Amino acid sequence: MGGLWAYESLGWGGFWAWDPVENVSLVPWLMLVVLTHGMIVQMARGQWKSVNLLLAGVPLLSFVYGTFLTRSGLLDGVSVHSFAKMDKNALIILRSFMAVSIFAYLGLYAFRGHKLVGRENSSELQSSAKSTKADDQGGGTSPEGVNRTSFYQFGLLSMSLLAFVIAIGMSWPVITVLMNPKSQGASISEALYHKAVVWFFIGIMVPMAIAPYVSWKKESLASISKRFWTIFNLSIASVGLMLFAFKIPGLGLMIEPGATLNGLFKDSKLPLQPVMAFLMLFCVFAGYTNLWRAIEIGRKSKIGIGPFVAHFGIAVLMGGLIISRGFEQSVNFKVQENRPESGLGYTVSFKDYDPDRYYDRNNVVKFDVKAPNGENFEISPTLYYYQSGNSEKSQTWPFIKRTLTHDTYFFMQAPIVEFFEEPLTIKPGETVTRNNVTVKFIRPTRKGQPGQPGAEFGADLEISYDGKTYFASPALKLGNGSLEPTIPKISDDFRAVITSMNAADKSVQFQLLVSPPLYPVQIFYKPMTGLVWLGTGIFTLGGLLSAFYRRSKKMSAEGDFTPKTATI
Repeated sequence: MGGLWAYESLGWGGFWAWDPVENVSLVPWLMLVVLTHGMIVQMARGQWKSVNLLLAGVPLLSFVYGTFLTRSGLLDGVSVHSFAKMDKNALIILRSFMAVSIFAYLGLYAFRGHKLVGRENSSELQSSAKSTKADDQGGGTSPEGVNRTSFYQFGLLSMSLLAFVIAIGMSWPVITVLMNPKSQGASISEALYHKAVVWFFIGIMVPMAIAPYVSWKKESLASISKRFWTIFNLSIASVGLMLFAFKIPGLGLMIEPGATLNGLFKDSKLPLQPVMAFLMLFCVFAGYTNLWRAIEIGRKSKIGIGPFVAHFGIAVLMGGLIISRGFEQSVNFKVQENRPESGLGYTVSFKDYDPDRYYDRNNVVKFDVKAPNGENFEISPTLYYYQSGNSEKSQTWPFIKRTLTHDTYFFMQAPIVEFFEEPLTIKPGETVTRNNVTVKFIRPTRKGQPGQPGAEFGADLEISYDGKTYFASPALKLGNGSLEPTIPKISDDFRAVITSMNAADKSVQFQLLVSPPLYPVQIFYKPMTGLVWLGTGIFTLGGLLSAFYRRSKKMSAEGDFTPKTATI
C-alpha cells in the first residue's frame, strides 16, 4: 500500500527508495516472517524453541527503535518523510521505554532461556535417535544429506541478515552523527543497498523454490534435484522468452542498447541484460515450483495451498520490481508554450492551464503527447498551490498511462517562473553574474514627484545572456499606499522585475521572470509494472487462503452435566 501511494502520488516513478523511514517499517515485518517460519519448524519437528522465543521479541524491539528514529528528529535531514519532532520530555519517555524494553526482554531471555535450551537439546537428541533407528530398521534413507529444516535454516538466516543489513542502513544517519557530531548525518544510497541486498535475495529465493520438494528426513541433493529439474529448465526457457519479447517492437517493450549497471567494485560495470536475466531466473523458478506444488496439494487437500500461493505471489512481485526498475528509462526536459520537447520517442507540447483555479486540488496542466508509435493522446498531471505558513507551496501528482506491457509515467514539477532561486541584490555600478546571466546596474531612475501617486523608482539595467545583450528599466510604481512593480519584457523568454529597493544605498533586489513559464517534465518508461500489483494481490490471496482453511471450527456448546447412576 505504501509502494502504491508512492508510485501514484510522490511522482518519482518508483515504489521503494530505501528511505530510512521506509526501512523502519520493513525490518519488523521481515523479522515477523522469520518468526512465523521458525514456528513451522517448531511445530513439525519440535526444534528451535529457544530461537523462536528470542525471535518473538525482535519485531517489537525493532519497531520501538524505529519509532525512536522517526520521532527523534535524527532523520529530518536525510528522509523525504517528515514527522513532528517530539518535545524534550516526550523524547526522554520514548528513550526510556526503548531501553527498558530491550534490556528487560534480553534479561528475561538470559534468565529463562537456558532452561529451554537444555530441554530442547535433550528432546532433539531423543528425536534424532528414534528417527535414525527407525530408518535403519525400515531401510529408510541415510541420515547423510539435507532435509527441509536445512533449507528453512538457510532461508531464514538469509532473511535475518537482510533485516540486519537494512537496520544498519537506516541507522547510518545516526551512526555518522555519533562519529562526527557536527555533521548532518548521511544516508545510504540506493545503489549501495542494491549491491548488498542482492545476495540475501538469492539466499531467500532458492530455499523458497526448493524447500516444498524436500522431505523432513535427510536425503541427498541428487535425489532432491530430480524433482524439480524439469521445472528449472522450463524457468531458463521462460527467461529466454522474456528477453526475446523485448526485441519485438509491437509489444511496447524496449531495452536501452549497451546499458550497464554498477559492478561490485569501484568504477566497475556489468552488462544489464545478463544481470537482469540472472535475477529474473530466481523469481521464475520460485514461482513455477510453488505454483506447481499448490496444484499438487490442492488436488488432495486445500488446507495447505495458502503458503505456496503466497510464495508464488512473492515471486511475481519481486520479478515485477526487478524488471520495472532494472529496465527503467527516464528523461528530463522543460516544455514551454509553443515550444514542444522530445524524449524517449515522446513529443510533449503544452496545451492549457487554468490560473484561476490556483488553489484547486483538482486543477491540472494539459499537454498533448505524440508517442513513438504515432499515437496522440492528452496527459493532465495535477498542479495546485496551498498556504504553508507565510509562503505558498506547490503540489503535483503524476499522470500514468498504463498498458499491458509497460507504464509511461509523466511527472511534472512546479512551473519555473523565477529564474533565480533568490532575488539578486545589486548596487549602482556593480556587475553580478549568476546562472550564466550577467546583470550590470547602470544607474538608478526616478519619474514623478516622490510621495505622489504614479511616482516610479527603478533602475537601468544591462542584461547579458546566451551571447546577447538587452536593456531594461524595471521600476516600483507608487499606487494607493503601496509600491507595485512594473514588469517590462526584455526578450521572448524573460521579463525583468524589481522586488524591493534600499533607499540608503540605492541597491535593488532584482529577479528575472520566465515568460511564458517553463514546465519541467520527466518521463519514465517502466516495463511490466503490472506484475508488482498482481504479485501483491496473489500474495495477499495466499495469506487469506491460509487463514480461511486453517480457521478453528466452532464447537457446539455443551449443556449442564447431569450425573447418572449405572448398575454394575
